[in-house]
Amino acid sequence: MPEKVTFSFLLRSRFKAFTLSEASGSLGDLGTLLPLLIALTQTGSITLPSALFFAGVTNVMTGIYLDVPMCVQPMKSIAAIAIANDMSKGEVSASGVLVGLIMFILAVTNAIEVINTLIPRNVVSGLQVGIGLKLLISGITSISSLTWAGDVDCKLTGILCAILCALLMREPTKGKPPAALTLFVVGLVLAVIKISTNAESEKFKFFGSPVAYWAMGDVVANDWQVGFFQLALPQVPLTTLNSVVSVCVLANDLYPDKMVKGRPGALRDERCVISRKEVAGSVGFVNAVFCLFGAMPTCHGAGGLAAQHKFGARGGSSVIFLGTVKIFVAIFLGSFSIILFEAIPKAVLGVMLVVAGGELGLVGTRFAKKEVDVGIFVMLVTAGAIVALGKTDIGVLVGLCVNLLYGNGLDEYKKAWQNRGAVVNQQDRIKTAINDEAKEEESRLETRKSDETAIGNARSDAGTKV
Repeated sequence: MPEKVTFSFLLRSRFKAFTLSEASGSLGDLGTLLPLLIALTQTGSITLPSALFFAGVTNVMTGIYLDVPMCVQPMKSIAAIAIANDMSKGEVSASGVLVGLIMFILAVTNAIEVINTLIPRNVVSGLQVGIGLKLLISGITSISSLTWAGDVDCKLTGILCAILCALLMREPTKGKPPAALTLFVVGLVLAVIKISTNAESEKFKFFGSPVAYWAMGDVVANDWQVGFFQLALPQVPLTTLNSVVSVCVLANDLYPDKMVKGRPGALRDERCVISRKEVAGSVGFVNAVFCLFGAMPTCHGAGGLAAQHKFGARGGSSVIFLGTVKIFVAIFLGSFSIILFEAIPKAVLGVMLVVAGGELGLVGTRFAKKEVDVGIFVMLVTAGAIVALGKTDIGVLVGLCVNLLYGNGLDEYKKAWQNRGAVVNQQDRIKTAINDEAKEEESRLETRKSDETAIGNARSDAGTKV
């Protein structure tokens, strides 16, 4: 008899699935996480220990509930605008709460399915390719901006790390140390060397920084206004498309063996690894609640999921490990962690970013509908618009327009709506047939029982006469 699915059961199963490969994969998204985390801390938009602590708690929660290496990233649009305009902690916290409430409403009302219906698969693939290219370009740019030599963090270090990474990921990988874990160790060693050789560096300090505080204490009405119009509104389309719709498609593509029916919030008879309602609800809950206590606005990204998968992660145990590490660093290192993170060479993080972007772009091209050239064209235009304009939501809008005007998007929407009705009618007919068959079976059983009773009575009467 299968064991009942409880919290302790899930925790034990994740612990049993943990391997060195899972640990390595959990670090695959650091190339995206650390630069934004450090920049937001330097501008005073977040408090690092609390941001790191709640990101770790979110990792652990999603890792236990969803058996997928679901990343936890800063919301990129909010982060970019906050960094560029030196926005306050109050404005950033308010924006996180507002985005969280919007996503939670989309999840509870299941309005997220309307958005999913309106975004065709080739546009989603274009979204993945576009974001993948942006990550790849960002990684190469960060390395190219360095000097050739003369410092620990230089182009030569980046080239050597790229060669090492390529050799470790080259097939066959069996017997080789995990690529992401190796790069992270290299980056950590170089960071410690850089700190130890800098006479002005602070000494290691343990504890001393609170990991949670009431972030709404200094928030005023203007913070809510700025947080909504300047930060939350630009972020919602990106979160909806990349952190919900695209992530669910990517999870199905990467882990088809984990697809099941009956996920909470999934459509009728839909097979999926994770449902859009679950992911939207996760993003909504952690932001609406945790941002009240000093968390930075976070979401789940397709790029992070692809990166962690590429470096070896396959299940929830990987992000549980990563979340535990984040919580440990936030509690024990406190504010000193920013010094340590800043010292990790851009050359190392850049290589990890290139690999992450390449993997996401590869997945996007691999699972696009290739039966006609129109689908590939839609995918490429979407990706090109995202890269050229630098705005994911506008790029997706361009892809939708091309799909409607040049492709057969309108016919697809009509067919989807017609098929939806046909599927529902067919399912109703099947259910009716099953119920009728069950009733007929019950009637046959009753008739059989009556016959057996009659035969038994007849035999009793015959025996009595004898």
